[in-house]
Amino acid sequence: MATYLRFSALFAGLFLFVSLSAKPIPTFSSPFGVAEIPSIATQVDSLPTAASIEVLAKAAMDSFDVPGFAIGIVKDGKVVLSKGYGVRKIGTDEAVDANTLFAIASNTKAFVGTMAAMLEDEGKLSLKDPVSQYLPYLKFPSEEVTKLAIVEDLMTHRTGLGTFKGDHLWFKRKINPREVLTKVRDLELEYPFRAGYGYSNVMFIAAGEVIGKVAGKPWSEAVETQIFAPLGMNRTVTRVRDLPKDNFAYGHITRQENNSIPPVAWDAPGAAGGIWSSSNDMLKWISCNLNDGVYKGDTVWSKQVQRTTMRPKNVIGAAPGFTSYGLGWFLSNDDGHLIAGHGGGYDGMYSRVVLVPDLNLGIVVLTNSMTGFPRALSTEIVNQYMGKSSATWLDDGLKGERAGHANWFTHQDSVSYLLSLAQNKPDAHPLVLGTYRDATYGTFTVTAGAGKNLELSFPQAPQLDALLQPVGGDHYKLTWRERHAWVDQGLAFTEHKDGKLALRLYIPNEDIFYDSILAVKVSE
Repeated sequence: MATYLRFSALFAGLFLFVSLSAKPIPTFSSPFGVAEIPSIATQVDSLPTAASIEVLAKAAMDSFDVPGFAIGIVKDGKVVLSKGYGVRKIGTDEAVDANTLFAIASNTKAFVGTMAAMLEDEGKLSLKDPVSQYLPYLKFPSEEVTKLAIVEDLMTHRTGLGTFKGDHLWFKRKINPREVLTKVRDLELEYPFRAGYGYSNVMFIAAGEVIGKVAGKPWSEAVETQIFAPLGMNRTVTRVRDLPKDNFAYGHITRQENNSIPPVAWDAPGAAGGIWSSSNDMLKWISCNLNDGVYKGDTVWSKQVQRTTMRPKNVIGAAPGFTSYGLGWFLSNDDGHLIAGHGGGYDGMYSRVVLVPDLNLGIVVLTNSMTGFPRALSTEIVNQYMGKSSATWLDDGLKGERAGHANWFTHQDSVSYLLSLAQNKPDAHPLVLGTYRDATYGTFTVTAGAGKNLELSFPQAPQLDALLQPVGGDHYKLTWRERHAWVDQGLAFTEHKDGKLALRLYIPNEDIFYDSILAVKVSE
């Protein structure tokens, strides 16, 4: 599989121009004109207004081709803007408003970090407690890490697991958090303990389980009773099944012509990204963070909790532009201003939250698309409040968006290219029907389909069922039965492992990796 990974990287470099030329990159336009919008921003001599921000937001919405979004801004304790634009689901006239629920995804992590700090403040746990004290079933690939890991490590991306490592274990699977965590021992560490950075959703799942153990109820209920309720976040939920019957957004697969998809249940990874909220509700959360845990005169959490969550724990990158991570917040310095922020990526939705405490400024952008819109817009708004609006902010954001599209199509082209090389070649290890098992992921089955095609079925994840079409050379084109936001086309190929027939999956994507799956045929 390492060969495939090296080839994929080489392919990305060699065929970038081909992808840019051959694939239709979406055109970005605005009724205001890309060049004119920044000039409006640079003419502002005072703080931005709701009206000036709306002009920027609408231009960015059109340029990034976003079906709908909500934005909320609070400054000096007052709401500047909380409003929705566009539609909740493309092809409908269901308008987004300030109460429309979006998946905030990884912005959930700040809630989990705050909840853990609140429990410490109450004397119910210490962030320095060994993880093994609460989760004896969580074993790392290294005995040393298992012994030394403390609760704080789970929320600071420093255990040694690589970025997004293990996400395939929970993606669209009917599996509970404990079952996910028992698989951690079979993953690989990519850097020494506390000597690097690897963004880990799996470790936040573990943090949620620790909170549940200490609080005596699931992490979600703890957050609902100790954070949502005091803040009056009455529409915010932690599970898809708790969504109201109306006024929630559908995700859209941007690279598939903005096709809408229904909400995807993130029950197992809930502590890593399960919350759904609105701009109105998120501004309450943001306001409390900007006021040291006090909201409308009531103390929801102490100043010590606020300091704990905003204290740098893990340095990312090198000076002068380094960033650090606190408890659910990325922390950086911009011209002497502390910036606390986080992004969120969910099936068909991206979001962003930004706090600038010394300016008493907070921003939330929630979208039902997978684009760089939230980052581009929120960054420009922050810059305007700092008095350094960029004349090219929108154009710069669109350049990044085009680069992302090019990278995506390059990876997809790598699948087609590899399949073309295998076409009509003889099979050395023909795929046979039956059950295959990967030591970490579990089992899936291969059954007969129509003609020469085969069916690939995932017992714990029927949404991932796919068609396998033989092309030759032990290679099979993999086509999903339904659309997915994170994965598109892929391939499978057979090989031998320890003298047994095995099936390898190669599905290039930006997060939910499957390249580590090597399933061996189970004797029947």
